[in-house]
Parts: sequence; structure tokens; C-alpha cells
Amino acid sequence: MRQGWFARPEVEAVIANLPAVLGDVVRFGYITGWRYGEIVSLTWADVDLDAKEIRLRPEESKNGHPRTI
Repeated sequence: MRQGWFARPEVEAVIANLPAVLGDVVRFGYITGWRYGEIVSLTWADVDLDAKEIRLRPEESKNGHPRTI
């Protein structure tokens, strides 16, 4: 069983102590469960504003499976 999950207020407290440029990355990771490397690999080509989706390409995923949120 996984342990050590942060509650939202704890995440926000961590973000408050990080450089501003990392806040959105940490928040996105908390919400999606995606890893840092997966998040920073995203490009605008992975974002579909009309469909309201963000797609993680299989080559950027740890397990090789694509994901969509």
C-alpha cells in the first residue's frame, strides 16, 4: 500500500516555499499523478484546447502507455 500522500493544503505549503517557476509543475503533478519528466516533456502539440485534453505520448510515459486527461 502506498503511503505518504500529501493533502492539498500540504502541497500548497510546499509550493509556497518553491521557486515560482515550479509551482504550476508541482500542482499539475499533484492533480494528475504524472511524473516531473512526463510533465516537462509536454509541448503545445500535446494540448487539445477544443477537446479540453492533454495527451502524454507513449515515448514520454514511464510504462510506454499513452495517457490523456
